Amino acid sequence: RAREKERNKDNINKVINGIRITEARHEKLKSLLKNHFGVEWREIISKSRAARIVKARRHYFYVMRYVFLYTLEHIGEITNKTHATVIYNLKTQDTLMELYTDEKQKYKKIKKIMLERASKKEIKERVEYLQEQKATIQQKIDELLMSKKRINELITNK
Repeated sequence: RAREKERNKDNINKVINGIRITEARHEKLKSLLKNHFGVEWREIISKSRAARIVKARRHYFYVMRYVFLYTLEHIGEITNKTHATVIYNLKTQDTLMELYTDEKQKYKKIKKIMLERASKKEIKERVEYLQEQKATIQQKIDELLMSKKRINELITNK
């Protein structure tokens, strides 16, 4: 129980410290997995159970979940897997990183590279995403202000 509690605390910290992924970073992650494990993207999303492919897939799931905060369902959609498969691989990766320091070091290395300085393309994508979010939030604020105004008018006219 204590170990599970500690693991949950770590997972909460992973989620709190996460950031969204961009297309540029996703391509970078695919390239990293290819370099570290010798695995192509089409192999990661395949049904293959070859050890090197499964290992690369587990690292992909882990980075997407705990660094970039993707939902289990979304990771499953990207890789043509079910959310249950994603959960199983995340738990397996947790256990392997707990038991084998080389697994943990490999994950830390991939994570560090993924969070390094952003390229111009990536910054542009992030700015565009944030501008879209800003516009959506502003629209919601405007709608709420209009509702508030209507409610105030109704109250004062009675």
